Amino acid sequence: MNHVFLLGFPRSGTTLLEQVLASHPDVVALEEKPTLNDDIAAFFLEQDSLEALLNLDEAEIARRVAGYWERIAGYDLQVEGKTFVDKQPSMTSYLPLIAKLFPRAKVIVARRDPRDVVLSCYRRGFNMNRTIYEFTDLERLATLYAATMELAEIYFEKLPLKFHVHSHEDMIADFDGRISALCDSIGLEFDINMRNFVETAKARDIRTPSASQVVQGLNAGGVGYWRNYEVHLGPAIAILKPWIEHYGYA
Repeated sequence: MNHVFLLGFPRSGTTLLEQVLASHPDVVALEEKPTLNDDIAAFFLEQDSLEALLNLDEAEIARRVAGYWERIAGYDLQVEGKTFVDKQPSMTSYLPLIAKLFPRAKVIVARRDPRDVVLSCYRRGFNMNRTIYEFTDLERLATLYAATMELAEIYFEKLPLKFHVHSHEDMIADFDGRISALCDSIGLEFDINMRNFVETAKARDIRTPSASQVVQGLNAGGVGYWRNYEVHLGPAIAILKPWIEHYGYA
């Protein structure tokens, strides 16, 4: 079984990408269901709890990994012999947990222009929690994005995981080329059924703010949409500037 995590900041194109992957006959995809919440609570929400994660013994790792697969089975998914994609955008901040429990897993990192990401997070409705509360203010949201990306860059350098960065804009411009490259990175062959992601999306129960957009198919309407609100985004763009430049969106 080929194990893949699909991560990225919310509104970075993860829902669209998940539907593309789910259209492959050898892929089983799980869309943002709780799979590691208990482990996150155990190792990230209390001061010094990360040290406990670093010091996990093999028996405890095995117990937690078994618990994970039990939860996957509880979603009535048959993943044996398949590429299993666990889509969890918020897991970007918790990559050390993936590295500790699933060191052979592959990680897809969805990337999109930070200005479009932040604007879209601000405009869309999410169920409120401690993270989503930051989405209610543009400057706090931009600061959260910047902090998350800074942490992610450290993880990319330090963690022994196989990462593939997937650009939303590049996929819009060259679907087959970018999806073929992604498939290569996770050990799949490109399948023409992946072009039929709209039909896949229509048949699935998508519960993210992207649901209505994904079923409209591939389009560039959201690329550069931030320009319509540039005058209002000034302070947020100033915070995002290092990442806009670093990712080549300047």
